[in-house]
Amino acid sequence: MKDYLGISGKSAIVTGGGRGIGEACAKALASYGAKVAIFDINDVNGNAVKDQIIAGGGEAIYIHCNVMHIEEIKAAIKEAASVFGSIDILVNNAGGSEKPIDFWNVTDELWNKIVTYNLFSQFWMIRETFPFMKEKGGKIVNISSGYALCGGDQCVHYASAKAGVIGLTSSIAKEGAPFHINCNVIPVPTTKTPGLWESDGEFADDEIPLIPQGRLAEPEDISNTVLFLVSQAADYVTGQIVAPNGGRRMLV
Repeated sequence: MKDYLGISGKSAIVTGGGRGIGEACAKALASYGAKVAIFDINDVNGNAVKDQIIAGGGEAIYIHCNVMHIEEIKAAIKEAASVFGSIDILVNNAGGSEKPIDFWNVTDELWNKIVTYNLFSQFWMIRETFPFMKEKGGKIVNISSGYALCGGDQCVHYASAKAGVIGLTSSIAKEGAPFHINCNVIPVPTTKTPGLWESDGEFADDEIPLIPQGRLAEPEDISNTVLFLVSQAADYVTGQIVAPNGGRRMLV
């Protein structure tokens, strides 16, 4: 039987892999034979996901890493590469926002914090993993947001950073192509994760009537898309916005 994905034995990094979409991505990759390095700042969550993967017969390590600090990123990537011998896949998932806030109340400090968390961190992760992929190629998936496509109320800093991720993706895709490095972006919709309720989950039920498929996304809806984009089946897919959102925002 043919292996459609072709990721068994590949080494992957998933940032924010301790819960939510990142957890789903880490487990999905491991279930198809990838060796997964989980980056997170919550050691309890990160180790729990690692242990669950290993208990299921997969291979995983957990590395504490705050993606808002470049030195921690460098050290974590060096450790992951040392353990696995290579880095073939990067899922830039870590990110998020806080409570809704009117744009005129966004301070420079808050702007810098959210932009660093959601945009700078992804650039740093790509820049530092790129040398490991240049020899034999690789797959990069950046997690953006539906707000990057059409803006959002009371989240100007977050929407701007996530829009930047789309520009980052297309640029990396062009520069990575000669090295057989693919880079794509997923503008995730409203997804049922712990982070949703921590930021502003009150609006979630109001959005359901606007979704043609009639439900919010599950983390697995996103991880399934990640699986495709990092697979050999997507070797000719790069620089693309791939939006699993139940029809909420149609890009055609």
